[in-house]
Amino acid sequence: MFTVFSIPFQRHFRVPLISQASLLACALIVASLVLPLVWAYSAQSFWIKTNTFRTQPAVTFMRDMIFILDGQDALSGVSVTHFHSTNPRFNQLLDSSVHSAPVVRTSEVDENNDGLPDYLAFTISVALPQNDEINRLRMAFFFRYDVDNVARLTMQTAAILDLSTSSSASALAVDGDLRINQRDLLYPYLDNYRYNRPVLNHTLPITQIKVGSLTWESMLARYSDRNIRTSFQPSTPPSWTSPRAINQPFTVTGKIRYVPETFSYRPGVMEVLKAAWIQYLAYFALVATVCRYTFEWAVKSGVVPSHVIVDTLPKQDGFRGHVF
Repeated sequence: MFTVFSIPFQRHFRVPLISQASLLACALIVASLVLPLVWAYSAQSFWIKTNTFRTQPAVTFMRDMIFILDGQDALSGVSVTHFHSTNPRFNQLLDSSVHSAPVVRTSEVDENNDGLPDYLAFTISVALPQNDEINRLRMAFFFRYDVDNVARLTMQTAAILDLSTSSSASALAVDGDLRINQRDLLYPYLDNYRYNRPVLNHTLPITQIKVGSLTWESMLARYSDRNIRTSFQPSTPPSWTSPRAINQPFTVTGKIRYVPETFSYRPGVMEVLKAAWIQYLAYFALVATVCRYTFEWAVKSGVVPSHVIVDTLPKQDGFRGHVF
């Protein structure tokens, strides 16, 4: 003989509509619905106000840069400045500071073959008068920065370097990351084009450009006012080489790496509701289980009175009912 099918006998606990057991059942049902909401809300993350996503931005060098060398004349001690921009109109406007144009070589490299550049490698070489001693370098590289994920972001941004040394130098090597600085939240599933404009407006006629607006300090001040921007963060200390030999140009080499970033955004209504619902269900499963076993114990142990009815066997030959 073996068992092919089984049906358990059940005990039915019956009570009047108004009784201790029915009141306890109502109280536990209300508790199982309300307590999860209270506990989830008290965790201070029930309604999420911010969220993040991580992605690799699509960064493109716009073939636009500013290059400034500061130093002094070794014989007279007079300060000297060598300014150059890839935009000829700015060179024309500040021609008194430009001694010679540098030789600039740049290349964007995609190391992992994912279709997105991973870093910008550059070499800048500028011929200088023999008596000029350089001890400070200022550079600004301008990029197009695109993000297409939960939130879409398109902006024109910059990597700004301002490095100095105590002695005269002949070369500088730098290596660092282009990192995002974000004070405002992005809006999901919308286009964030607020800063899709040049860091320096090269489209204005030369007669409308104020010299004071092209100073290094004014450019930094306007750029710092942006709530979403990028910055250059060295991954290794800058390496200065000195002194400079006769007729040796000043050379700058380096890499600006485009690293994956974590962006903050304001979640939409459905995302807020989904997160709240998941938290509520997590607490509800725990509270409902406790309430269920509490009520079962109270009824079975007779804490609340009830009338018990037991299932009976069908009237068939060969079977007899059990006595409980």
